[in-house]
Amino acid sequence: MEAVLYSAPSVYPVSVADIKTHLRIDATDTTHDDYIESLMVAIVDRVESFLGRKLITQTWDLKFSSWQDLIEDDNELPRVLPFGQTQSITSIVYKDEDGNNQTISTDYYTLTLAGTDAARIVFNYDDDLDDFDWPDLWSVDQITVRLVCGYGATGAAVPAPIKTAILLMVGDLFNDEDSSFAIEHLLNSYRLWRC
Repeated sequence: MEAVLYSAPSVYPVSVADIKTHLRIDATDTTHDDYIESLMVAIVDRVESFLGRKLITQTWDLKFSSWQDLIEDDNELPRVLPFGQTQSITSIVYKDEDGNNQTISTDYYTLTLAGTDAARIVFNYDDDLDDFDWPDLWSVDQITVRLVCGYGATGAAVPAPIKTAILLMVGDLFNDEDSSFAIEHLLNSYRLWRC
């Protein structure tokens, strides 16, 4: 599976103003704002990578090689979607054997456990519908699942321990300190160990 960012968030879990308050820098002092912002961007990326999850609402395209790859993982268990807190599935599109994009009707699948770290796509089989017949694909990596994930559209939705860890990490880089023990304890319970 390959993941490609489709739509990035426009905000971060913490703001430059939040960081300045944490660092005890006067709000009117803009001397270090650009540097603080660059640290914030790098730290949020690092935290998301460490946690294996996305913090602010964003949209990703997941590319799968086969229908089997989409519905189960390497251990033949139902595939848990990556990034945690899957809010919705926008579409499932595949390239058919003639090279044309086809969108699967939402009648044929459900996002189970939406809004959790255990969200999965389950294909429905209903007596009122024709059974879903797994179409032949044009070639590999021709199934694209577009999903929306993250805690919410603003930093207010992100758990406080994660935001505190971000503030500590930026503070460590800004002041040449080491809060790694506290940071690890703040983040570990939010880490998706499957990633």
